[in-house]
Amino acid sequence: MDCSRCGGDCTPQKVPLALRLGESEYAIIHSVPADVCTRCGENHFSIQTSILLMKILRKKEIAERSAHVSVYNLSET
Repeated sequence: MDCSRCGGDCTPQKVPLALRLGESEYAIIHSVPADVCTRCGENHFSIQTSILLMKILRKKEIAERSAHVSVYNLSET
């Protein structure tokens, strides 16, 4: 597969993905199948993977684990 961003070659990998769900809520999903560009690093997800991610997030399943995340804003310093 060629990268839609830069035209480089993509290789299949499993990547972590952080998704913003709301103002102060995020989900981190490990081992997401993606085609990753060897030139620019862009992740490309198949339609099937995208549908699976949407299903997981819609169900609001109990996460494997959770973590407290500190948030900083450099514009206020």
